[in-house]
Amino acid sequence: MALLAVCMTFPSGCGGEPKIAKVPAAPSGEKPPPLATGRRKSSEPATNPKRAKPEPRSLPTKCTQVRDICVPPPSYVDRLCRHNFPDVAVYMMGPKQPWTHRYVRAKEAQAVNPISERVGEVPLTFGEEIIVLRYKTGTIEGGMQVSGTERYEVLRWDGSCATLQEGEFVEAVPKQQLRYVAPTWQRLGDKYRAALMESSAVAEAEGTRKADCKGLGLGRPPKCHKAMEDLNRVVAEVVHDGFELPLPESIP
Repeated sequence: MALLAVCMTFPSGCGGEPKIAKVPAAPSGEKPPPLATGRRKSSEPATNPKRAKPEPRSLPTKCTQVRDICVPPPSYVDRLCRHNFPDVAVYMMGPKQPWTHRYVRAKEAQAVNPISERVGEVPLTFGEEIIVLRYKTGTIEGGMQVSGTERYEVLRWDGSCATLQEGEFVEAVPKQQLRYVAPTWQRLGDKYRAALMESSAVAEAEGTRKADCKGLGLGRPPKCHKAMEDLNRVVAEVVHDGFELPLPESIP
């Protein structure tokens, strides 16, 4: 009698087949409800983490003292010399900037970019004003310095970088021997040209250039060439005198 009571209470334990609960069929055209998996759904939708926005770049204002020169940070120089930044070069030439200015002593020197090692179209010539960007010593394997291989990376008025050896520049030259590379004005952005045209001296020099170079192709007669050099000289003089320039739109 006891055994019969157990079997009546738990029929699956006495040789009978277990009864399986049937899931009711879904109406035609509808998917059956999903079976529970035991996992808990998050109350918030999954979202991809946002990437941190890069900090906006700015022009350096404090110098690193190397020997007797004031130079910008190396990482900035790397970016500056990978491309041409004429607006940045003109801004850095201003009197409120701390950078060390020097003047080319060599009669003529190739304008070799320190990053790409490409040779620029316009060579460095005697009296050209430059900003010293970096000093490098020549080394061989083991870290030993090699005498006579020191070089300086420099910035020109047209925004290009070049390399000069020790002794190829001086601290000053007579004012009448100062000169500036010809492509400066042509390479400036529209915003900087418009800003500089607020100077009556620049506007007058630009007017002369337009008149003397009107209708000319690649062949520039001496009159046009002189007008272009005069315009670049006036731009440099205005900047040296403290003409207020806006921050460049493109910063390395």
